[in-house]
Amino acid sequence: MKVSLIVPVYNAEHVLFETLGNLVHQTFFDQYPVEGEIVFVNDCSNDRSGTILEMLHRQFPDRTRIIHLSENLGPGGARNVGVDHSSGEYYMFMDCDDLVEITFMEKLYEAVTEDPMAAMEAKKGKALKTPISYDFADAGVYCDAQKMGKVCVNKEHRGRLDGERRSFIMSGNIGCL
Repeated sequence: MKVSLIVPVYNAEHVLFETLGNLVHQTFFDQYPVEGEIVFVNDCSNDRSGTILEMLHRQFPDRTRIIHLSENLGPGGARNVGVDHSSGEYYMFMDCDDLVEITFMEKLYEAVTEDPMAAMEAKKGKALKTPISYDFADAGVYCDAQKMGKVCVNKEHRGRLDGERRSFIMSGNIGCL
């Protein structure tokens, strides 16, 4: 099982170093070195974002993949391209100005390993564009209707740092908006 973290990037040179450091040093990569990748999609940035991503990739080639788009597709379009180029059975999305706990990927990976029918959602982190931190206590594993009673689910905050099983998304031809 492989996990792909997909991060669209657009004109983010001012926040990228902090975000990139936060992601490539996730404990997940120490515990499960061949089970994950971070797919950065440079959404036709006109600042130094692409150069910064390439520098990171040279340092962490086993953890990162960089895609450069020739036209700006917006966050949803960039996520879709990331999904198309990812190799994970599961994938997660993050914005390029978000920070997460160092164990973020490891905890979600372990949750889906325990329940392969799961999709995952976590709401704890910090947005770098604004000085506001967000910390939702609601984090859970979302399962199909048959398994829904097994976990605590709160869909109220659905949307930000979330992930899905690749086969579920692909079978329904579901994309990002």
